[in-house]
Amino acid sequence: MKTLITYLMLTGWALNAEAQGTVLWDEAVNGSLGNSSDSVTLLGVLSAGTNVIHGTVDLWAAPYGYLALEDHGQFQVGIGWQLVSLRFSTERPANIYLAGSFSEWPVWRDVPPGIDLVQKHGQGPLPTGTYRLIMRNDDYTGAWDGSHVPYLVELVTEPVPEPGVLALGGLGLALFALAKRRPRQP
Repeated sequence: MKTLITYLMLTGWALNAEAQGTVLWDEAVNGSLGNSSDSVTLLGVLSAGTNVIHGTVDLWAAPYGYLALEDHGQFQVGIGWQLVSLRFSTERPANIYLAGSFSEWPVWRDVPPGIDLVQKHGQGPLPTGTYRLIMRNDDYTGAWDGSHVPYLVELVTEPVPEPGVLALGGLGLALFALAKRRPRQP
């Protein structure tokens, strides 16, 4: 019986994990993201689970200094969902900026791989809404020949917990505590 339960749990986990990843944009397949605030790429509504963006930001030497080509993408967190994690990974210096219906989100510079920026900011999950991501290359080494920084953005969504779920969980804990308190009848 334990083997059957273990098998069913692993099968359910595998099916669930496979259905939860979505590539929102891959510059190698879909082309470049918009390079300015006038040409923002619309990425659509985030799917359940992990949503991935693969891209490259470029920096070129110019007569007046450097020309940094930013990547601009806009996405939506659907009704009943929340953005619980945003991870930005790159191998060289780059910045990421998240803008939404509020302006207190900062620019993150030289983000270490694997850092969850939603948790780092300390405001909890982002609610339903429209948000814009801006990625910028800050790798000035070798920029005379052009600097190309590949990056990966992972956006993770989860459903907003319903108030009834929390109430039922509390009721279950109360009943469990009550049952544990009662002495057993001989």
